[in-house]
Amino acid sequence: MKTTLLIILLLLSLGCAHKTPRVAVPTSPEAKVWVCTGSSSKRYHARQNCYGLRNCQGEKLQITLQQANEAGRTPCRKCYKR
Repeated sequence: MKTTLLIILLLLSLGCAHKTPRVAVPTSPEAKVWVCTGSSSKRYHARQNCYGLRNCQGEKLQITLQQANEAGRTPCRKCYKR
C-alpha cells in the first residue's frame, strides 16, 4: 500500500514539475523585460507568466532592459541563467 501511494505521489509531482528553461540575461539595452510595479519589486523577468511575478501587487509592465537597470532591477533567478 505504501509503495503504491509513493508511486502515485511521484507521478503527480513529475506531472506538476513543468519548468520553463532559463535563458541568458539579455545584453541589448533595448531588449524587452517584464517588471512588477509593486513597491517591493526588485527583479526583471523574461516572461510575463514567471512564477516570480505571481504575487505582483501592482501592474506587470514590459519595459526595456535599460529602464529596468536604471530602476535598480536585477535579473530574476527563475528566468535567467546565472
